[in-house]
Amino acid sequence: MTRSRRHTTVGDHHVERYESEIDLGNPNLSHTQVIDLVGHDKSVLDVGCATGDVARALVARGCRVSGLDVDAAAAETARPDLDQLVIADLDTSSLAEHFKPGSFDVIIFVDVLEHLLEPERVLEESLALLAPQGRVVVCIPNVAHGGVRLALLQGRWQYTETGLLDATHVRFFTRSTFLELLHGAGLVVEDLRSTVADPLAVEVAVDGDRIPAAVIEWVRDQPDALSYQFIASARQTLEGEPEDAGSEQVLTPALPTEEVRLEDRYTRGHREQIREEQDRVREAHAHVIEEQGLRHRLLMVRDHIIGLEAGVASAVERQVRAELRATRAEQRVTQARKNADLAKKNAAKADERAAKAEVKATQAQARAKQTGRRADQADRELREVKASRTWRAGRALTMPLRIGRGRKEA
Repeated sequence: MTRSRRHTTVGDHHVERYESEIDLGNPNLSHTQVIDLVGHDKSVLDVGCATGDVARALVARGCRVSGLDVDAAAAETARPDLDQLVIADLDTSSLAEHFKPGSFDVIIFVDVLEHLLEPERVLEESLALLAPQGRVVVCIPNVAHGGVRLALLQGRWQYTETGLLDATHVRFFTRSTFLELLHGAGLVVEDLRSTVADPLAVEVAVDGDRIPAAVIEWVRDQPDALSYQFIASARQTLEGEPEDAGSEQVLTPALPTEEVRLEDRYTRGHREQIREEQDRVREAHAHVIEEQGLRHRLLMVRDHIIGLEAGVASAVERQVRAELRATRAEQRVTQARKNADLAKKNAAKADERAAKAEVKATQAQARAKQTGRRADQADRELREVKASRTWRAGRALTMPLRIGRGRKEA
């Protein structure tokens, strides 16, 4: 789609309109996505119809289209293709003033709501114009696109004639605030899409050479950084429906992001930085491995030294114990020698006592022999006495006395 811009004054308003040539073969255009979401043979209200580019494409698909625009001169170009054309400023009027309730299957807002002071009110008012099972299709630019993010990193917010920072935009939306807008108006999103563009391939002024390549690549990797416009198809919230209905709707890009993401010098520079960083990491890792190996060897040496020290300590302990045992053995030897000396002394004394006893025994034997001889002598003398006449005469004379004493004793 090619777009040009016309400047028109309507009342007190300076209006800038887009004129487009729609290429329905290109899915990465907001108009292509909107037309696809509308479908065929529908009754459609095109809010912000401009010169009627979208209306003509819808009419070609069997739709009946009415239009509203603030720029009468531009809208006149669209009149031949419209069932009804209303010239009105929605900042000061209501849709309900111009169209009957329940008149449309689909109401489309293509790059319109960001130009209005009260987009919430306009969306809410549009619901009364929907037929049963009617839908609203909205297209809105993404202010969180990577081009805007990179410009803000450089302190830039430079308005342009068209695009994300269109000078006539009075409201700006991210994906989350866009969904909040629809939810707040009583709508449930059934289909959420986006057109996609690289941050450095849009109209936002960015000096990529003044931004580190890694930052540019990081921004490209962020959610919604390549989403240029959001396109949503939404229906009215049903009675009793959960408040968060439609809030988890998955975003479908018009093209795979890898098809629009540029492979430029910043990408190559970033990859080179990554390779250099990987080389540094590998080198650092090699140093770490080397240090770990050295540390391991040092630990092994330390453990060996500790083992040797433990062995020395054990040997010293054994030596101390051996010396203690030797000392005790010497003490026992000394004591044994003392005991032997004492025993020798005792033996000498015993020998001396034995000698004395032997002398005394010898003397006793001599006395015993002498006594025996005396006894033998006495016995011989007794026998001689008993054999004498005198002994026998004496015995005879004393006989009566011995007999009388014996009786008394008896």
